[in-house]
Amino acid sequence: MSCIASQAQNVNAFAVAKSSRQSVLIEQPLKVTITVYTSTWFTQPLQIENLQVEGAFVQSFKQTQSAIKYVDKKKYACLEFYYIVFPYRDGELSFPALSIITETPPEGDFKGKLVTLKTNAIKVIVKPIPKDADSQHWLVANNASISSKWSRDIHQLKVGDVLERTITTSAHGTLPSFIDEPMVEDVDFGNIYTSEPKYIDERDSKSVNGKRIDTYSYLLEREGEFTIPEVELTWYNPYVSRFYRKKLAAVSININKNAELAGLVSLKDSLNALNPIISKETLSNKEEANHENWILLVKFLIIGIIALYVVIKTILNILVVLKRRRAKYTNSEVFWFKQVMQQSKEKPILRTLYQWLDHYKSNYKINTLNTFSQGDETLNSLLTTLKKNAYSEEASQKIDLNKLKSSIKKQRTNHMQEAEQSSNKILSSIKDINPR
Repeated sequence: MSCIASQAQNVNAFAVAKSSRQSVLIEQPLKVTITVYTSTWFTQPLQIENLQVEGAFVQSFKQTQSAIKYVDKKKYACLEFYYIVFPYRDGELSFPALSIITETPPEGDFKGKLVTLKTNAIKVIVKPIPKDADSQHWLVANNASISSKWSRDIHQLKVGDVLERTITTSAHGTLPSFIDEPMVEDVDFGNIYTSEPKYIDERDSKSVNGKRIDTYSYLLEREGEFTIPEVELTWYNPYVSRFYRKKLAAVSININKNAELAGLVSLKDSLNALNPIISKETLSNKEEANHENWILLVKFLIIGIIALYVVIKTILNILVVLKRRRAKYTNSEVFWFKQVMQQSKEKPILRTLYQWLDHYKSNYKINTLNTFSQGDETLNSLLTTLKKNAYSEEASQKIDLNKLKSSIKKQRTNHMQEAEQSSNKILSSIKDINPR
């Protein structure tokens, strides 16, 4: 631990930066505490330089706390504040020297003098995600939880119903944007449609906390007994250096047959009951005509109800097909890429980029934005600046969004061409092995 003292005459003041750890894993929070010392007292609040750390998101907690400390048996008044740093790539992380301006009187005087103090720089080693960990669902947190809520009674279901499930993942000690989508498996009784996740920032005065809310809509298409698989949440606790797991238990459901068709048959029976059997011998000509008219009216009524039912059923089926197609399209990589290109502000484009990447990586095995931008220094620099602007409270650097979109589009085309070339090579090798 080193420090740089003030050069003002007779002013005994200095500032020190101290890291909570010498090495961390990717996304593991690092606490950097800044302590400002003076042998007298402070006459003005601290003015702190804007901070940016390459390769990390920084959350500032600049509310100062006062204390009295002794250095070499000498008494000092102190002000402390801190940052929580979240590195997002491995390697060496440099926390730069920080300039702080304040006022403090020289010893033996009472009038404050303006002084500029500078902290020591800090270097920390950022280690990669462990090989035995799931890199696609990597979460570092002090504690985490997962809960599920259903939109209706799961014991009273029938074919054609839509069952909505809301899964909430909470984490303490990390950013809500670091929480990945729950590992929800496909089901064999219908389709699953997902909505855009919601991120809730729940930070307090001492730590960063948050939650992610995902909504899934199950369209029930088959009758019978089925099981919705369990959902597992895994996270790494850095304070005890171990993994933890929590699960949402598997759920058994019974999907009943839809009674709409049975209801139509019942309606036919009710209408037929309105048509009593009357002997023609007891009817006059007028009564026979009225009876025939009544039968004809009932027949037309039944035919009309059946036709209306068929039309409604056809329209509903068409709507279901259109809904599926729309859901499939809105869940596709092409749709989300268009969403990225349509954004005109930094925060929406970064949020949409992550959503697009969730669909893009399943096709091209690109798991992170860093991996996606490899080989394009301009794109990598623009994405790094975009992340800093979104997650740091410090002064932001303006980005040329048109240039960013153009770089993303070009890099996407390159990856697609590489994937196509790789696929063609595989097909060519198979054809050589199995000639026709």
